[in-house]
Amino acid sequence: MKNHSKTEFLIFLLLIVPFVYLAFTWNDYPDRVPIHFNHKGEADNYGPKSFGLLMLPVINIFLYLLLKYLPKIDPRKENYALFEGRYKAIRLLIHLFMVFIFVLLTVSMLKGASSLLFPKLVVAGVAVVFMILGNYFSAVRPNYFVGIRTPWTLSNDEVWKKTHRFAGKLWVGASLILLMLVLASEKAHPAIVVIYIGILVIVPVVYSYLLYRKFSRQNGTH
Repeated sequence: MKNHSKTEFLIFLLLIVPFVYLAFTWNDYPDRVPIHFNHKGEADNYGPKSFGLLMLPVINIFLYLLLKYLPKIDPRKENYALFEGRYKAIRLLIHLFMVFIFVLLTVSMLKGASSLLFPKLVVAGVAVVFMILGNYFSAVRPNYFVGIRTPWTLSNDEVWKKTHRFAGKLWVGASLILLMLVLASEKAHPAIVVIYIGILVIVPVVYSYLLYRKFSRQNGTH
């Protein structure tokens, strides 16, 4: 219980720290700030700082409410108790990543950022997040909001378990490769990121379908 309370407190800090920071630095930013960056990390659209600076902190609060209360309406909400600690860790990780992106953006707006460094840091952050999520997958129990949710994993608990074990290893391995490629190269190539996301999404879906068909044939044989 103490660990759970500590996690909630850390999440609360991550939600309020950006607002506290902006309260002290608001006047340091120009009236118009970058609100969109291209794949090279260069600003290609500008907007009022009230939108550019507050957008991510507000989205973070929305995510908090979403992740906090969605389990209460999940048809399989009783399963969240089986991975409660990991679910809170996942929530903490998501909020931490949002603050990480907020820091990158505010530093870029205030001091300027290298057009090569900015996208590399973002992609590296994404790779680390998915690598950690992959490590959590084996603990996630069947539900409708977290994990690899396909018609086949949701209809068969054994397919769910095996798919998440497979996907966890895939996510960790693919993320480690992406992280090494990004750190070793001069810039983050968009094609590599697209391929990476495609592997993480498509391969587990196909695997769950093939596994479901295998189990269906076995049950039909018996």
